[in-house]
Amino acid sequence: MSKSIRGISLVASCAAMIAMVWPSASPVAGDVIVSNLDRASFTLSVPMAAPQGLPFSPIRIENELDVDQTPRASEALVLQQAEPTLDLAALVADVADMHRSELDDDMRCLASAIYYEARGESLEGQLAVAQVILNRAENDRWPDDICGVVYQSGQFSFTFDGKPDIPAVKGPAWKRAEAIAIIAVGQGWQDVTDKATFFHATYVKPGWRRVKEETRRIGGHVFYR
Repeated sequence: MSKSIRGISLVASCAAMIAMVWPSASPVAGDVIVSNLDRASFTLSVPMAAPQGLPFSPIRIENELDVDQTPRASEALVLQQAEPTLDLAALVADVADMHRSELDDDMRCLASAIYYEARGESLEGQLAVAQVILNRAENDRWPDDICGVVYQSGQFSFTFDGKPDIPAVKGPAWKRAEAIAIIAVGQGWQDVTDKATFFHATYVKPGWRRVKEETRRIGGHVFYR
C-alpha cells in the first residue's frame, strides 16, 4: 500500500473522533468521517481559516445600494460578526472528553511517543512531536506506518529503556496524549513544526543539527527539516 493511500485510510479512520462544539460559531469547513473503532460518525467542524487560534476576519454584511450607488442613511448600516477565537486547549479537552474507544496500534504508538517524549511540554509542544512522527511516516526515508517510525531503532529512548511503553495508570496526561494523537492524525490543527522531521531537546546539541534547517523552537524542543 502506498504512503498516500495508507495516509488517507489512517486519517479517515482516526479523524472521526474529533468532535467540536464552538458556542455561537458558524462552521467554516466540515468533514464527516466514520471511525473504524466504534463505527460512530461525528462531524469535524474545524474553522480552517484560523488553525492556530487566531480570530477570523469579521464577516461584513451590507445592504444593497440604490441605483445611483449612493446609500441612504437607513441602508448604510454595516453589521460585523466577529467569530470566536479557536483554542487548542479547548479542542484537546473536547476530544479527550468525547473519546471513549480503545485506540488502534498506530494511534497507541503515537500517543506513547507524545506522552513519553513531551508530556511536560505545552499542548503545542506535544502536538509538534506528534506531527514530526506523522511527517516521517509520509516521507520515503522512514517507515510508512506510525509504529514503524516510533520503533525505528535508536530514535525514541522510551522504546528501548526496558520499561512499559504505556503507563500503568492512564491519568490526565495520557488522556491528553490520546487526544493530541487524534487531533494530529485527523489534521484538526495545522502543522506547527513547518514540516519538521527531526527534533531534539534544547539541552543537547546533536551533530546532525548543523546540516538541517531549523523550523521552530517550542518549549524545550528544537525542530528541523
